[in-house]
Amino acid sequence: ARLLVLGTMRTEDVRARHHLATLLGDLRAAGQIAEIALGPLDTAETVTLAAHVAGRGLDQVEAEPLYRETEGNPLFVVEAVRAGLVADDLPPATEERGASPAERSLTPGRRRLPPKVQAVIAARLAQLSDPARELATVAATIGRAFTLDVLIHAGGGDEDGVVHALGELWQRHIVREQGANGYDFSHDKIREVAYADVSPARRRLLHRHVAEALQSIYFANLDPVSARIAAHYEQAAMPDQAILHYRRAAEVAQRVYANEEAIALLRKGLALLGSLPVGQEQDAHELSCKRPSASR
Repeated sequence: ARLLVLGTMRTEDVRARHHLATLLGDLRAAGQIAEIALGPLDTAETVTLAAHVAGRGLDQVEAEPLYRETEGNPLFVVEAVRAGLVADDLPPATEERGASPAERSLTPGRRRLPPKVQAVIAARLAQLSDPARELATVAATIGRAFTLDVLIHAGGGDEDGVVHALGELWQRHIVREQGANGYDFSHDKIREVAYADVSPARRRLLHRHVAEALQSIYFANLDPVSARIAAHYEQAAMPDQAILHYRRAAEVAQRVYANEEAIALLRKGLALLGSLPVGQEQDAHELSCKRPSASR
């Protein structure tokens, strides 16, 4: 009798020597399998699924942040709706746009994850080898997107080890390749869980390593990455370095007449003054931050 078997699997969870991988290879060679790759849902599909789970229609105010937060992952959509995150805890697009790119890249975990989503992602990360899991932590500290050279510098400079561990993250669909030297996490929630699993002391150390890596790689022209360096030094609890780079980033913004961005960067520097000892150093930083904003 003719028999049709329909099944689903996560290809990234199947090792090369697993019996399922062998079976797939045999079926492909025999021409007895049809494979359909399932990507994320688009905005309309996300809204349809969310409305089905919620038992009501979603308006545009609810739909846009839900799609942005879940990125069309069906499990995340379902669990977000079940956890009541459709309207209450998801920020409007204006709130996201109000933050600088450096802020958005360094502030995962502002909203609670549904427990099932947290558990599923944690289980995926737990399957990684120790080097790959450690590298995922470093990458999560850098931000949603990162480059190989920054990852190598921040990860201790072991190029062969970093490339091997990165290959495992890519094979397991934890990260995706973006161009010749760039990568990003396949979903920001994966990055969120990887980052949340780091102790505060370890997190500060990693942010310092990332800031130093950016300074080393872009030493010839720090202007484009000054805001990122400042944000990492701030997270590393190194306010003096953070203030210097916030001031530099503000000067860069002023040169292209991005005055509102410049003011915001200078205010960040001023907010860190309280972390410095009272004295000439604090006064010098305060004057350097106030002088550019006054010239406006």
